[in-house]
Amino acid sequence: MFLTTIGHATLLVSEREGGAPVVATDPWVIGSCYWRSWWLERYPSAEQVDRLRAAANIYFTHEHPDHFHTPSIRRIGKAPRALVPELSRDSMGSYMRERGMRADVLPAGDWVPLGSGVRVLSLPTVANDSALLIDTPSALIANLNDARPTPDQLLLLRSLRRNAGKDKRCVLLASYSGAGIGSSFYRNGKRLDFTGKGSHARYVRLLARALDADAYVPFASHVRFERPDTQWANAFRVPVSAVTEELAKVGVPVLPPYVTLDLDTFQHTHEDTSVERREPRIEERVREQLSREEHRLTEREREQLEAKLNAAARVWLPLLFPRGLAFELGDQRLVYRLGKLRESASAASVTLKLPAQPVKDVLMTGFFSDLCIPMFTEVHLGPEAPPHAVYAFFVLMQLHDVGVTHDLHAIARSLSMSATERMRLLRAAYA
Repeated sequence: MFLTTIGHATLLVSEREGGAPVVATDPWVIGSCYWRSWWLERYPSAEQVDRLRAAANIYFTHEHPDHFHTPSIRRIGKAPRALVPELSRDSMGSYMRERGMRADVLPAGDWVPLGSGVRVLSLPTVANDSALLIDTPSALIANLNDARPTPDQLLLLRSLRRNAGKDKRCVLLASYSGAGIGSSFYRNGKRLDFTGKGSHARYVRLLARALDADAYVPFASHVRFERPDTQWANAFRVPVSAVTEELAKVGVPVLPPYVTLDLDTFQHTHEDTSVERREPRIEERVREQLSREEHRLTEREREQLEAKLNAAARVWLPLLFPRGLAFELGDQRLVYRLGKLRESASAASVTLKLPAQPVKDVLMTGFFSDLCIPMFTEVHLGPEAPPHAVYAFFVLMQLHDVGVTHDLHAIARSLSMSATERMRLLRAAYA
């Protein structure tokens, strides 16, 4: 069997080289995401898109648009069966079923056969993400993409690798360059080096050691930032060489991006990246996006933002931000304090500076936490504000986004699902 990686977080597992995949993941084949901020470094060829259209199954790890990319889903069409993880809400499956596509939920922690000797196991993780194990006749593939398994989940994954894949090589695929607010903190107008490039590479090394990986494929990090307010972030991307250096310490080889790996022999080839494949008119399309964006929230939208903050984090925000949380949105400055959001020039513990249009859009979609990913959100810390308070804030917002903290019933359901998933994992790990 063969493993091929294309695009950003798309892998294909097929019986023969270049053949129709038994399973593929997270297709992003055209266009951009996050308000024209993210574009692929290398777009899939027409032949590769045709292979995706012929896939028997396509698994979607989570709802972020660089993984659940709706224009690409429409381009691929209705032929493949969609597989989605068992998350707190089935929005991905619902989206596709409403459009006439087949979409099945994979029970968390269960091995599911797909044919041709391939079976898969879906592992939901924190932040409504998921990992996918693909067990083939000759190798075990661990697709961790952006997922961050908890310590107990990582131990169970290690047990699965040692039992389910004990006589097989293990191939690890995981993001090596983070995107988000880690490089976007400022204090007194100076950028803080809060995360650093080394932490991401060290995390990949931790995963490789935990899973006894025989090879690592650079994955889920193949984007460029093209908006004028996000281009700065290209200089903060972690290079593959940094991961290669870390994995050399534990003897795990790093394969090239855009690789085709023979899972029987472990021989591999890769695409010639000296020949570019880019989308046309990127700069023009970015300018069109910026020209359409509005620069202020309406009164109704201010009320919606206030309601969202109150519903998701009202109890915690005074502890996280004693002097309030400010939003600088183009021509407008809003300060949230004690349950109220008002236009104000007063100082706050933390100020989020970002375009107004994305805020307007996330109030409509319900995914407020998307604002911490596109790279245009600046986080300006007051003298007393620790960076970790901002991370805690976005975690609270994300938990509300995905329905975990809407009410006591939602919290109980989430805890029950987590307990059920771990019991299934235990059975799978030690069967």
